[in-house]
This record gives sequence, structure tokens and C-alpha cells, in this order.
Amino acid sequence: MRPDESTKHFDHDVRDVAFELLDEATEDSVGLWEAPSTVRKLFPDRDPEQQHAIARQAVRDLLDEQLITFYWRSDAAPSEDIGREEAARQLEQPSWWQLPQSSDASKNWYEIDWLWFRATEKGQQERDRQARLRFAPGGPDPAKSP
Repeated sequence: MRPDESTKHFDHDVRDVAFELLDEATEDSVGLWEAPSTVRKLFPDRDPEQQHAIARQAVRDLLDEQLITFYWRSDAAPSEDIGREEAARQLEQPSWWQLPQSSDASKNWYEIDWLWFRATEKGQQERDRQARLRFAPGGPDPAKSP
């Protein structure tokens, strides 16, 4: 995972966030707004700009490595994969990084049309590999693994 200029000093933080997001995405769909929330939980002392930069880089890395796929969720039913190029374009929209809001009070938050992601098969395999490395007694340091 390659950091951009705003996160080059936080490589390890980006990897930790990416692992957490990938772990969540293997269990269930994840709304894009959850990425900044994950960073805030893991690194509450970072300033908001750093938190957002780490979240964005972690998500971009996962997408670039084809470990996650994005889709629209509408009426609690996911659409098909929107593709990497479209997902990359949508990641530039600030509104997707915020908790969904709806003017329709009858809808639950998970029923609002929003950008979601889930792990690909490759992502599930990578998450399992990283989990073995992280949690194996005497296992290698995951920060140094390829």
C-alpha cells in the first residue's frame, strides 16, 4: 500500500486502518462514511485532517489492490459492482464520507441510497492472511510483511 504525500509519515496507521476496514468488509457491507469513523476510534488524538487523509488512503489502497468493491445501496438492496474507475471518481465526493442523511423520515439509515463497499474474494483471502500473521504466536510483524 502506497501512501500519498499527506500520509507518508503514517504508513503504519494506514495499514492498520486498511486491515480494520477489510476485516469489517469480509463480515458485512461497509458504508464509506465508516472509514473516517474507524480512524477516529483508532487514532483519536490525530487532528481531523490527518484522520481524513488516513481514511482516504486506506480505502484507496484497498480499492487499488482490488481487495474491495464498491456498489450503490438502495432500499436495502445492493447493486452490482460499480467498477474501479467509477468508485475512484466517487471517492472524490466529500458527501460520501459523511453519515447518510435523508429528508424521508420513514427510511432507516441503511435504506438510504449510499456508497458501500465489501471485500472481494481476493480481499477475503488477504484479510485471512493478515489475520494469521497478526495473531500467530511469535508470528512476523505484520507491518514488515509484503
